[in-house]
Amino acid sequence: MMTQPRGYHGRFGPQPLAVRFAQKFVRGGDADCWLWTGAISAHKRKRNHRQGHIIADDGSTLISSRAAWLIFKGEIPAGSHVLHTCDNPICVNPHHLFLGTNTDNIADRMAKGRSTIGEKDGFAKLTTEQVIAISSAVGPVAQIARQYGIGRTQVYRIRRKETWAHLWVRAVDEQEVTDATE
Repeated sequence: MMTQPRGYHGRFGPQPLAVRFAQKFVRGGDADCWLWTGAISAHKRKRNHRQGHIIADDGSTLISSRAAWLIFKGEIPAGSHVLHTCDNPICVNPHHLFLGTNTDNIADRMAKGRSTIGEKDGFAKLTTEQVIAISSAVGPVAQIARQYGIGRTQVYRIRRKETWAHLWVRAVDEQEVTDATE
């Protein structure tokens, strides 16, 4: 059986990315999200995070928002991410997209409360209260680890504030507010 090359779309040969892309979203007004209707896959670690995908002209897989940027706005500089003002990962409206660094992406996510940190992370074994208790617990590390069902290394990392960093930043911020009001 003969297989068709990647990107083959019928007897007229491969269609350019822009043509295939235009068939895979619902266009609305400039203020509306243009929802991707092509292939969608779930993120491996985030439960409700879906992203659209399309095959590029070179056969590689592109995230739909990156493809939208390339088609409507041009090249994406190396190391840049395509971010959404609307926070809808399947939106491909170029008016809702902007370029940023990985740091910009993290800051945007944190500012909008979309981060899966601490208890929001589906893989977290501890609660915020437990982490705070561990950070100030006295006694053998092995005993504390057994008590909370975690490894000794994790106890050390919590005590050195290498993990659950958002708790320690908040504690510093709250202390600064308290100092300023006194």
